Amino acid sequence: MVKINSSCNLLQGFNFNRNNQSCIMHVKSLTVGTVMLNPDFDVIDPTTGDTSAVVGVGSYLGWRQQKTSPLFMRFYASHTNTADLSSYVRHNMDNTSVSFEVEIFEYDPNAKQYFKAFHCDAQSMNGEILCDSRGKLAGFIEKEPSTLVQSPLKYPINFGFSPAPEEQLFITQTSNTIKVCNRWGVKSA
Repeated sequence: MVKINSSCNLLQGFNFNRNNQSCIMHVKSLTVGTVMLNPDFDVIDPTTGDTSAVVGVGSYLGWRQQKTSPLFMRFYASHTNTADLSSYVRHNMDNTSVSFEVEIFEYDPNAKQYFKAFHCDAQSMNGEILCDSRGKLAGFIEKEPSTLVQSPLKYPINFGFSPAPEEQLFITQTSNTIKVCNRWGVKSA
């Protein structure tokens, strides 16, 4: 089975340099329960060169590319978003539903341009936060800021998400022209 195991360059994600062709991950949106994170980081979309507001810049995404397999990601968010999410996770976790949009960009050396290697075609993906066998969340939010990139101030967040009981699509690409649609989630009867 093919797996997605993307390690992305955090420095390149926050400080895009066209001469560095590293993998980049943007978390465009994330809602956990009733907490919607604010897109408060301005980053460069490497496919267009335009500025885009995101809730986080990622360093890892993993998925087995199976309909019911969970998706794991590590990304870095602002102090405000981290504080809001931490408060909700610690005090109000009666709703573990998630909605998110994520994009991974890779460089095509033949076309000499970036392309979206993993994305959800501008659709929000729906799921649940994974929990372990004791009911504890499969993830954590760091209390200390990361020092991997000096500015902006950012905090690591790690979560695993299982798909909602509905058919959704992730698109994987190996170049700007070769795309594959991957189903995530199974519609319940």
